[in-house]
Amino acid sequence: MYEIKDEFKMQDIFFTDRSHGWAVGDAGAILYTPDAGESWSDIGSPIPARFMDVCFINSRTGWAVGLSGAVLKFEPK
Repeated sequence: MYEIKDEFKMQDIFFTDRSHGWAVGDAGAILYTPDAGESWSDIGSPIPARFMDVCFINSRTGWAVGLSGAVLKFEPK
């Protein structure tokens, strides 16, 4: 199980189905759950943006957007 650090807050969460979900937040935080939130993995981000929203257009392509114009496309394996 992933313990969320005190130095950032999660801002948004999006599930592509009943089990697979993504959460984004402060300091470039991107978390993934394969089991409906029972456990989380820190995916990380190449930029330390404060992400405010996450959305997937299908099960393999997602976008995170944040403050100061930050936009990150990610395609998990």
